[in-house]
Amino acid sequence: MPRRMYILLFLLLTAAWLPAQIGVSNQNGGGVRLHNRSSAEVLGLQRALLSNFLRLDFDGARLQPDAWARVKAYTTLRPTQEWQRIIIVTRWDIETVEIPSDSLTVTYKLSGVYDIADGYSAFSSSQRVRFDMREHDGNLVVTAITPDAPHLSARAALAWMRQRITDPGISDPERAHLRDAIAQLERQTTPVAR
Repeated sequence: MPRRMYILLFLLLTAAWLPAQIGVSNQNGGGVRLHNRSSAEVLGLQRALLSNFLRLDFDGARLQPDAWARVKAYTTLRPTQEWQRIIIVTRWDIETVEIPSDSLTVTYKLSGVYDIADGYSAFSSSQRVRFDMREHDGNLVVTAITPDAPHLSARAALAWMRQRITDPGISDPERAHLRDAIAQLERQTTPVAR
């Protein structure tokens, strides 16, 4: 009789434990595994990953082939040789969530957009960007960005534009767009003398 009680108790505990474990896995979207980590630890890892990635992007690392090695540690994305558009931002905020999932949203404060075909447009608005994350080779990494255009500081955008304008392979219309964009951004970033 006691043996049957132990078996029954074991089955009861297993029946209660298994759905709880499946619930934790589903709660986090299946993309980020907890591996004995608390939700707070996973959220902290996600925020740290995004903070590092966003800082590199803000500094223009996704536009510099020699800087891609630093970005590569935080993503499974491949470097893009030609961006058609870059977004100039002044700041960003990572959303605050209570439960880990496989994506987080970042809200950017925009100051302008440079498009290779249309040139530079200065404006003030905000944009929400979704960052998908997964565990890859034991590390949390960014696997997708929607929309995926680089979001840079005005300083990084100016550096990229100054370098790009010297490229003999760009068209005359793009060179004119770059000259205009550089002039506008320099006016925006130059402090007013008092």
